[in-house]
Amino acid sequence: MIIREYSESDFSHILALYPEYILDELKYETTHFELPSLNEDELRGSLFLNSEVYVCGRSEIIAFGAINGSEIRAIYVHPNARGKGIGTQLLEFMMSKIKGRALLYVVASNSPAIGLYQKYGFKITSEFNTTYNKESVVANKMEL
Repeated sequence: MIIREYSESDFSHILALYPEYILDELKYETTHFELPSLNEDELRGSLFLNSEVYVCGRSEIIAFGAINGSEIRAIYVHPNARGKGIGTQLLEFMMSKIKGRALLYVVASNSPAIGLYQKYGFKITSEFNTTYNKESVVANKMEL
């Protein structure tokens, strides 16, 4: 699998994946979420644009990840590509780019993601309330 730096030509693919990515992260919540697209979401759009973004795939993006300093801001693998080790490879790649302690935030109900991160030594260091498009959710801060 090829992991490469994001280029501006990838943005349309990321825009298409973004709502699916966020809704997939929130699928264990009982609330129904309506989300703006990444280019309409000021906060998350800004976080994305101020990150180092890496994509998996040549012409078709099947996964992407974003980091900023020691924070892993996103890891997403398209549902059709799951179970093939892509998420694991992307996480390992991104961890190799971080100097010192790594941290990330994950919705507390997303136990599959939490399990993957714990497998790599991440520990939940705090739990807090946040919002996705004005809907309240509980999230975990995890550190390695």
